[in-house]
Amino acid sequence: MNNHNQNFDFIRVIAVLAVVWLHVSVDVVIKNPDVSSVAWWVGNIADAFSRWCVPLFLMVSGALLLPTSANLSPIDFYIKRTSRLFPSIAFWTLIYIVFREFTEPAFSLIVAAKSIIRGIPYYHLWYLYMIVGLSFATPFLCQLVSKTHPDSLRLLIMGSFTIAAVESALGGISFTSLGVTFLPRFLPFVSYFLAGHYLLNHPIELRNRWLISIIFFCGFLIALGTGVLLQVLGPISLKFETMYSFLNPVVVIMSLCIFLLFTKISISLGALQRIAPITLGVYVIHPLWLWFLAKFGITGFLVHPLVGIPTTTILAFALSAMSAALLVNIPVLKRTVR
Repeated sequence: MNNHNQNFDFIRVIAVLAVVWLHVSVDVVIKNPDVSSVAWWVGNIADAFSRWCVPLFLMVSGALLLPTSANLSPIDFYIKRTSRLFPSIAFWTLIYIVFREFTEPAFSLIVAAKSIIRGIPYYHLWYLYMIVGLSFATPFLCQLVSKTHPDSLRLLIMGSFTIAAVESALGGISFTSLGVTFLPRFLPFVSYFLAGHYLLNHPIELRNRWLISIIFFCGFLIALGTGVLLQVLGPISLKFETMYSFLNPVVVIMSLCIFLLFTKISISLGALQRIAPITLGVYVIHPLWLWFLAKFGITGFLVHPLVGIPTTTILAFALSAMSAALLVNIPVLKRTVR
């Protein structure tokens, strides 16, 4: 179990780094939608190879929460989860609403209210709001996995991924279109939550070199598919994120393989161990630092995306980690970053 804890800590750290990387590289993809541009392809490939970040967070949550919550009643679990989730959601919603008030000319109280109801007070906070719905379902999913044969559970996971992928491909699932409020947004992501639990207890026997080969193949397939769609459909194809979707089958396969690989290998975090408890803080803070760095021209376009993407990512990640480390030492703010 200690080995698994080390691996899960590593997954959290590498996943939040990938989130920052994704948000830097997607800026290059969207602002320079030119399939004939080398710079665009650099951003596209960088983006494609980071699409596993959110799925890994979900799989780690499923692997950890489903077994440990089995002995809690739903009410006890909700009380425990609320005390963990509410401070961070409330605090960072307020911070980003104030931030938008000062940085978006058309922002208003009506816009703020609508964005909160939809669960997107800022572009990255959708994840925290989605976790609310997933937390509601967790006690019942605990009972489901404990009483379901592994073969049946595997079929359920595969079926859920298939349904979500088809719906996503047809445009029925997006962060803005699924429901009037944020409450049902968790439904397509239950498959990742269950998959984390399943793969931890019933890992697929594939050698590491095969897992790595599949991961690279999927990453390049995502990038290639995005380039083809951009050439055929134009910039509108980027709006729907057909290939980039967390529910795209290629993204799903890549994410499952990365999870399997990272839970199998022996890992020593070293200095990164200090970041593992505050990955939530890095996640919620990093858009502020990306905005700040952009004011000084430090973006994915710095010199060239080959330089700008890793440079901006490392700086934003480091600054976010230091900020979260400071906030975690303030008692009243501790629970907003971990």
